[in-house]
Amino acid sequence: MPGSDLFLQAIDAVYASGLDNTRVPQALEATSRLLGASGAILEVIDKPTQRPVEFCSVGLPDVARVPYIEQFAALNPRIPFALR
Repeated sequence: MPGSDLFLQAIDAVYASGLDNTRVPQALEATSRLLGASGAILEVIDKPTQRPVEFCSVGLPDVARVPYIEQFAALNPRIPFALR
């Protein structure tokens, strides 16, 4: 299977990030590479405030992080589904 190496690398990276949160960027990078994406994000949403409390990304400029959290997170159509 041609993509099996990327698949196994992504699984290893995701499991490793579960044991060490400093490895989340490597997990996102491996997942992004597996899917052929140009970037990936992981958001942790606080249910009472319905706002992100953690945000990690790869493939996106760091300068985009603050405007997203301060302005656009409230418009994210995925958050209501995540809160269910």
